[in-house]
Amino acid sequence: MPRTAERRHKHERVAELLDRHGLEGVLLSRRCNFAWYTCGARNYVGTACDVGNSTLLVTRRDGTCVLTTSIEQTRLRDEDLKGTDIEVFGWSYADAADRRKVLGEAIGHRQVAADVPLPDVDAEPLPEDFDRLRWTLTDGEIERYRALAGDVTDAVETVARTVEPGQTEYEVAGEASRELVRRGCLPWVLLVGADKRLEAHRHPLPTGKPVRTYVMVATCAEREGLIAACSRLAAFEKIWGELAQRHRGVVTVDAALIRSTQPGVDARRHLRRGPEGLRHGRVPGPMAIPSPGRVHRLPAARGQGRPGVQGGGARSAGVCVEPDDRRHEVRGHDPLPRERP
Repeated sequence: MPRTAERRHKHERVAELLDRHGLEGVLLSRRCNFAWYTCGARNYVGTACDVGNSTLLVTRRDGTCVLTTSIEQTRLRDEDLKGTDIEVFGWSYADAADRRKVLGEAIGHRQVAADVPLPDVDAEPLPEDFDRLRWTLTDGEIERYRALAGDVTDAVETVARTVEPGQTEYEVAGEASRELVRRGCLPWVLLVGADKRLEAHRHPLPTGKPVRTYVMVATCAEREGLIAACSRLAAFEKIWGELAQRHRGVVTVDAALIRSTQPGVDARRHLRRGPEGLRHGRVPGPMAIPSPGRVHRLPAARGQGRPGVQGGGARSAGVCVEPDDRRHEVRGHDPLPRERP
């Protein structure tokens, strides 16, 4: 679906919501809402914030515009929103009176709702059912999400295949950030845990601890408003004992959830597949296993100490390993390893 048609479709969704609630417009400042409606435009500078510095005004009949400072106006107009029919209005960033003037002229006397409180704007809270507009992905979003998931997977596995014993968790995190950003992905979450830290902490933020035997790299990375999560475990020797049992539990839960991810499946029924997979995998409980991922056995390359990867497969088709070791092709999913640890 071309993005122009996608935005038109999203405007229709918003217009239906406005009619249901007797509104004439909505003001969208949260990053998730701004990116959703614009098909990926960025309304932020600081990456550690939920609310951006530019606001989208979507009305029932008068189209859509962005209200922002003169600093952000040029980038949004010339880059992120170039070629769209979304106008960008700016005010002098140091002039409060000019800000009130621009907002007043754009909003007028409309009855509007806003996803966050805005100074000098009389708006009611955004209806709770607005979030539902984002729940059903468009064809274009599905295509972009698949591309994002592939790039995040490539980035994390590149790091898992090249990590060396002695590197610190900080260094591994730096490599992961580099691989993600060079693919246009912004890491919202970046976890690295080596050896005993991985066993002790479910969400190991990176430290200066060196990697010795094995390490987990995990991320949630965003591009164009969509977020994909991926984790991988890399080991320099064969895993055994409790760690092997935990890994078996992880891939069993993954297989159960992937198999139940089908159109029309009730979400509650789908989520019950995880605990069912744990019972089949004979793992004590969800807190006893690390974040979902797969273990690569990484024997050091001869003369280099650099790992090589065994297993893997085509990214376009996934292999789910069931408790009875049957294999099922699942289109569009990242594959589990061909070799069990």
